[in-house]
Amino acid sequence: MIIKTNILTCNNHVDLVFQKNAFLNINENKIVNITDNYTGDYKDYTNYLALPGFIDTHTHISQKNIMGLQKPSLLDWLDTYVFPEEEKFTNRNHANAISKSFFDNAIKNGTTCLVAYTTIHREACDIAFENAKKAGIRALIGKVMMDINSPEKLTENASKSIEDSISLYEKWHGKHPLLEYIFSPRFAISCSKDLMKEVGDFIKKNNAYMQTHLSENLDEIANIKSLYPGFKSYADVYYQCNLMGEKSIFGHCVHLTEEEIDLLKGTNSKIAYCADSNFYLKSGEFDIKSAEENGVVFALASDIGAGTSFSMPYHAKMSIYRQSHTQISPAKAFYLMTLAGAEVLSMQDRIGSIEINKEADIVFYDYTGLSVLEPESILSRIIYTDMSSQIKQVMIAGKELI
Repeated sequence: MIIKTNILTCNNHVDLVFQKNAFLNINENKIVNITDNYTGDYKDYTNYLALPGFIDTHTHISQKNIMGLQKPSLLDWLDTYVFPEEEKFTNRNHANAISKSFFDNAIKNGTTCLVAYTTIHREACDIAFENAKKAGIRALIGKVMMDINSPEKLTENASKSIEDSISLYEKWHGKHPLLEYIFSPRFAISCSKDLMKEVGDFIKKNNAYMQTHLSENLDEIANIKSLYPGFKSYADVYYQCNLMGEKSIFGHCVHLTEEEIDLLKGTNSKIAYCADSNFYLKSGEFDIKSAEENGVVFALASDIGAGTSFSMPYHAKMSIYRQSHTQISPAKAFYLMTLAGAEVLSMQDRIGSIEINKEADIVFYDYTGLSVLEPESILSRIIYTDMSSQIKQVMIAGKELI
């Protein structure tokens, strides 16, 4: 497939690359060439602007239906809205409808890759994988693990939770080029040390992905200190359970101590920055400056349903708004929802930018109203205004989906 279009991408965390009237040569799933000249037949997208597909590093499929149902604190919100909603996922039809709608909405908003929690229910997670496969989206999906301090209907036997998670891992790991399993202990409040240690041992042995939540809310942290008095910090619980590492993604990380930042850096663990969600639940402000100065890799996330939009440009805007002391440019926010997301997933050699030899995950916007603007201004317009209706095509691994 040859496409003539206009390309705006970032190939590192600083520099924008802008090419007008470029020819994209896509062979199967990869970009094999980008050139200014081509004499054969091509698909004419000269009225479109090609951006790298957006990457969402932390979201909850099961929480789609409770978006906008707010409580001003994390634990109260979980008890009031999240857990009752997640109990509904024993129903196969409900699980099927929600995950199908979730992926459809993500793709329509330009998200080409996402990292998602489902619920404790093995079948609901399997259904989500099947719907992701049908939708054509790139996704890492995990069954939530909860064996202590949880509602009765959402409390698992630790051995069964691990057995189900490993079974799903074995079913989906390496079986589809766009899909991967990610182990998903919800957080240390709802997971026993035995469960977390067994997960930690498995992910280390198998170089598997893991996601959980860390230091989102002050009441949560106080609860952790009460539950785990023998540990130095919240992050130390995960560290001692062998859950930290290059393929481990920690959501939020709003209230980190210096020692916790050192643990994240020392283990090459990653952070999902949930700006909208942190604001929505009044959790606090993620310290971007500290993360950057200490070399901790992080990227943007929607965190639906505490996040209020499927649009990653919206979350880029919120990441700018939610920084009191650090200036984030539109170009930097663009990086955080594209290439930085790939870096969080250790997939920067495959996705995250429009470059030769990378897989063709691309979002095409209507370029008509943007063509008179400079690259930084184009990104400013896309991020600060709702341009989701101007997304004309979404391509994942070379396949056009809308």
